[in-house]
Amino acid sequence: GEAGTVLHWDGSEWTDISPSTSASLWAVWAADATTVFVVGNNGAAFRYDGSEWEELPTGVDNNLYGLHGTAVDDVWAVGNRGMALHYEGAEAADSGS
Repeated sequence: GEAGTVLHWDGSEWTDISPSTSASLWAVWAADATTVFVVGNNGAAFRYDGSEWEELPTGVDNNLYGLHGTAVDDVWAVGNRGMALHYEGAEAADSGS
């Protein structure tokens, strides 16, 4: 959400697990019970492993609004100006603009 807010629902309460960013985050996708990806403004992208956030360098300044994948090493993010990024486990790769 706004200003990097990420909340986790455990079935009984919400917990703030926000990464260290002020970028607004617009999309979230969970690969499994502990691996979560989020993307947002100015190319912001993060991966959560159940305990820590890792910033994923995208190399773009486009706002990223959509996120989906099939596995932890096959994740797609899309954004404004026709941006599409593919994450394959090491870092996001630009798939066209």
